[in-house]
Amino acid sequence: MSAPTDLTSLDRMVEQAVVAEERAARTFEDAESPLEAHRTVSGLRAIELVATLPASLLDADLVRGMSPWLVRLLYLRLSYPARRTLNEAKRAPLVRPLGGEARLCSWEETFHAALTEPAPRVGEWFDHLAMAARPFADRVREVESRLGEVESRIREKLPTFTERPSPGSRALAQDFLARTDGMHREAFARGGLVKGGEPTLGEGIVHGFAREATPSFPSRLTNRWLEELFQVHTKGLTLRFALPRAVAGASSFALLLANFGRALRRALAPRTLPFVVRRSPKDLDGERFAALFGALAASAAFHRRVLGTSPDRARSDARCVMRALLCEARLSAARLVLAHEPEALEDVTRRLFQRPMPEALRGAWPLARPGDESRFLAYLDGPPLDQELVELFGDDWFKNPRAFEWMRARATSAADTFDEAKGAPESLAKFFERALFG
Repeated sequence: MSAPTDLTSLDRMVEQAVVAEERAARTFEDAESPLEAHRTVSGLRAIELVATLPASLLDADLVRGMSPWLVRLLYLRLSYPARRTLNEAKRAPLVRPLGGEARLCSWEETFHAALTEPAPRVGEWFDHLAMAARPFADRVREVESRLGEVESRIREKLPTFTERPSPGSRALAQDFLARTDGMHREAFARGGLVKGGEPTLGEGIVHGFAREATPSFPSRLTNRWLEELFQVHTKGLTLRFALPRAVAGASSFALLLANFGRALRRALAPRTLPFVVRRSPKDLDGERFAALFGALAASAAFHRRVLGTSPDRARSDARCVMRALLCEARLSAARLVLAHEPEALEDVTRRLFQRPMPEALRGAWPLARPGDESRFLAYLDGPPLDQELVELFGDDWFKNPRAFEWMRARATSAADTFDEAKGAPESLAKFFERALFG
């Protein structure tokens, strides 16, 4: 490998490697990591050499942004076989669905089907999943062990490296869960989903998808819906974002809006900036934009101005979706807690769904996902960002071209730091309290 003293060339190589990895990670069809063809930027030598480069005032941002990407690419290359195994496990025929369907379905397919069932059936599906969970959970533990070996190998050379959420983020997650336990129970009760007595597991899960707000949204999830909605503001931009698998509820539209927001943040970053400056491996600012746009589904102004609902219906539906966003934020926090304390599954899921998940699901759900930590921290940063936009451009900022110009100006740096003073669990808890009960 040639010495990476030409930082501009190295930056282009990093971008090419990231594109190749993200393309391969969509399907994991290739047996070998695509980063094997990009060893110049996915090996230890590049990390060591860049760490010794004297950073002048002109390239300090470039050097600062380069090192995290080189470490990330090293991990992605070494972990590719284990990640591919997990992808195969999620998609392998494993479970015979309820209802007598003859074919075996994958864990991923069956789990999704369970979430779309009516509330009385969701609990039955999860009990059924629990009976089939052990083989899948065993594969997950095998993969986690292999990923742990990869981390250990990297830590031999880079002692501070870890893929697990930081203890500080876990503490923030625990704080947020504690602050919102009471309001979550109150929101559940006010939702009117329980007809009497204690809620079932199915009712607890369905509670998080805001199904009663669905009629206000378009009948089908399409990218065109968003393209038409924001076409004046996104003209000339190339946005690439996934269409979420439809789930019965308005949360599907929140997820679509979030995917759009993440893609918008990446597209707004000036191409004249080096790749490692305009985007970081954690992509915290991309997740902030995802949280910001996803929350539009819970904005009464958005319901009035975009969906054309009456003021009363807009307030009702917005509050319903806000309840779903609270559930999602709590699930995001729970993932960080369970990443450190998998034995807490029963207690954590009881707090999430009013009923515990079957113990047999431990190890099979919830699966750790890339970016879990950034997604939760972005939730904490969401209210301050939304408040700033509302103060500058009004509650219908999503219709204001100047708001998008403001976003474009913001996108000139990766903005990868987290300010605990602004994004505190207490602030997010108060945001939800005002939106749900104010």
